[in-house]
Amino acid sequence: MSASIISTSKPTEKTTTWHQWRAKSHKWVPYLFISPFFIIFLVFGIFPMLFSLYLSFHYWEPAAGLSAMEWVGWENYQFALTDDWFHKSLYNTFWMALASGVPQHLVAIPLAFFIHTSFKRARNGVIGVYFLPYITSTVAVAMIFTTLFSRDYGLVNMVLTSIGTISIGGIEPLLGFSQRKISIGTNLNIPKA
Repeated sequence: MSASIISTSKPTEKTTTWHQWRAKSHKWVPYLFISPFFIIFLVFGIFPMLFSLYLSFHYWEPAAGLSAMEWVGWENYQFALTDDWFHKSLYNTFWMALASGVPQHLVAIPLAFFIHTSFKRARNGVIGVYFLPYITSTVAVAMIFTTLFSRDYGLVNMVLTSIGTISIGGIEPLLGFSQRKISIGTNLNIPKA
């Protein structure tokens, strides 16, 4: 029988340092992976907000460069608070928030309750169909509409032409509107007559 020889010698200092460095290196790797987000967020999110705040206390003609900034303190805020256009814009903003937000919630909450209570087994499918427009790419929708409304081979144009309500060159007599007032799809490229 042969006996295996197992070394019980202590590891050298060089290998110990290498293992310690590798153990510590795994701690900073997640920060390396998340750093692109933080860099982009700082450059395009935090910096513009802070610079805008700094800029709000200055009078600045941008064409003259950064050296043309003149400190005015609270004057810009005093002007904004006494300006009639600023008050009108605040009123319009709050009015649009109420006029668009309240009806949306009055429809959305009952609709969510209806979907949740009425569809037991098919609820996930109904929710998927409901949210399909939000997850469908605009480019994909544009390509579908371009294919459907194509002059040469578009299914919709073939059907409309066969019943005599449209000319292939453009959407002329559809429902009595001129082609400049009709918007179908997102990328139709209909020539203007």
